[in-house]
Amino acid sequence: MKLKARNNISLYLWAVFVFSAVFIAFLPSLDNGFLTIWDDSMYITKNPDITGVTQRNIKAAFTNTYGGNYAPLHIISYAVDYTVFGLNPVAFHAVNHVFHAINAALVMFLIFMVTGNKQFSILSALVFALHPVQVESVAWISERKNILSTTFALGSFLVYMNFLTKGSRAAYFGALLLFAAGLLTKSAIVVLPLLLCLYTVLYDRRTLSRIALTIPFFLLSAAASVAAVVTQESSIVPYHGGSPYATALTMITVLMMYLKNFLFPIGLSPSYDPVIYTYPAMPVILSLLTLAGLAAIVWLKRKDSEMLLWSGWAFIPLLPVLQIIPIVTLINDRYLYISLIGLAALVVKITGRVAGSRNWVIVALIIALMLPQTFARINLWTKGPGLWIDALERYPDKGQLYVQLASVYQHMGQLDKAYEIYQKAFSFMPDDPELRQKYGILLLQAGRYSEALNELQAVHDTGIRNIELISNLGYAYMDVGNIHSGIRYHEAVLAVNPRHADSIYGMALGHEKLGDLNRAKVYWQRFLDVTPPHNPWRKRAVKKLEQIDTYNRK
Repeated sequence: MKLKARNNISLYLWAVFVFSAVFIAFLPSLDNGFLTIWDDSMYITKNPDITGVTQRNIKAAFTNTYGGNYAPLHIISYAVDYTVFGLNPVAFHAVNHVFHAINAALVMFLIFMVTGNKQFSILSALVFALHPVQVESVAWISERKNILSTTFALGSFLVYMNFLTKGSRAAYFGALLLFAAGLLTKSAIVVLPLLLCLYTVLYDRRTLSRIALTIPFFLLSAAASVAAVVTQESSIVPYHGGSPYATALTMITVLMMYLKNFLFPIGLSPSYDPVIYTYPAMPVILSLLTLAGLAAIVWLKRKDSEMLLWSGWAFIPLLPVLQIIPIVTLINDRYLYISLIGLAALVVKITGRVAGSRNWVIVALIIALMLPQTFARINLWTKGPGLWIDALERYPDKGQLYVQLASVYQHMGQLDKAYEIYQKAFSFMPDDPELRQKYGILLLQAGRYSEALNELQAVHDTGIRNIELISNLGYAYMDVGNIHSGIRYHEAVLAVNPRHADSIYGMALGHEKLGDLNRAKVYWQRFLDVTPPHNPWRKRAVKKLEQIDTYNRK
């Protein structure tokens, strides 16, 4: 018993070491701030629902979607940050670090519970957590959902393993509850029941009766999957290449890109542009042969339960993003977050076979080679243009990267620089609607109202109907003097999203210009109701309300 107690204490001390090493490694990103573009503004800086843990905000988190995602616990986690720290990006980053470091410790416990090998579990956890691919999930605050959902998923898996060992009913329902919490953070963990079944088949003798116990987990997954399809309808696109066949061919090469990014994490990017294949070209054939070879090795080693389990952990988490239901993005670094658990364990296992007792030396060398790239990626994920400049150095012919870089300069107020880069983007993708929309908004900001209206209306005439386009069309019409048309566009936005702050502001301006101060007052007040306290335009809304009240008292 004393030996077991000492071993347990030693394991927990190693968990503290893993946690600390991972947290310290990501410290440089504490100063990265909120990203200028992408999701940080939608989830955090412009989101009134994270300004405190209140009954109103909790209700809003559970009754609204954000960017097409239904993830209430993700939003509530930001509300907790705001309550404790205010809108301090350092604190938001630190919480991301904490959850990522917790995940590293949980991975160590998971692998130890499977293998009983302390060194193997520690090394695998460090490879998982310190890999450069993980930077996107950790250093980008909006990807809290990726990290936190994994925390719940790992907790659920570990508690379920405990249930299989001890048969505790509390453990079973605890695992189910943790899984439900994970689904309410990010639906991508819907694959967890498959991993539970795989573990049960490999390590539990009462396979059939035990697998039946995963049915409630599958039911939760089904419900979450349906909800994700409904709420993310706008993200679902036609099959890439025009058919499921072309998409399947393309994803074969994407799987190889994932493997390459894990084994040789050089040339990582926030945005990739994989080739779309409509026929089995040579890259498809070579990728297919490589994947078939890897599958054959796993089959030949099928008596090795660890090999099968870690292979499952490497592949199964990718299922939601393999374009079975086609989505806009074919590949992202963050999609590998959970898969790295299996990949890391496989690498450490293979090096152990090769190096024997000196395995830790080889893995330590691998980590030492990875860390400079990890630190370099951390320094790029900031609110400035560096991330996109770096990506363009690697992929200079990718027009979408120019769009993102121009958007950063646009948000920074450097409109001339943004204009120059948008022109470069047009040379690659002259008819791209997203580019033309962003360019139209730039013209609006620059005071070139007629040109802006023509550009935005042209995008609208192609059938594009996203809210940001319609809202900016409202402003463009009002800026050229057509107030009534502008109001109609803003009304169209608010019919879809009654809490859209920009169009509420536009309605207030429009009615004020028409001389209807009482209607304007209603919208100025609504603007205050749907914006967080730090919104810089609130001062103007307050001043307008005071002016209207003063006018009405005369």
